[in-house]
Amino acid sequence: MKMTKLLLVCVQVALLFLAAPLVSGFIRKIKNNLRMRRGAGIFQPYYNFIKLFSKAQVVSKNTSWVFTVTPAIVLASSLCACFLIPVFQPGLSLNNM
Repeated sequence: MKMTKLLLVCVQVALLFLAAPLVSGFIRKIKNNLRMRRGAGIFQPYYNFIKLFSKAQVVSKNTSWVFTVTPAIVLASSLCACFLIPVFQPGLSLNNM
């Protein structure tokens, strides 16, 4: 029982992370349609992520360790929030396991 619940929670988190850029693309598309502009497609956030993650990391010699650790901390806190919030099914979160 606990293993299936853990698997369902992990699938939920993966879907949330994959669907978030799509929702952003839909919102931008609707705003552009209301303004009577053409704008980018709904998959543009995915293209931006691919482009940004393919770039090399540039770190100055004058920065501290906080500058390099902050992206990992932000990602970990977002994952923790996704694991605690039931989205698809009531009671499907890790806070009451």
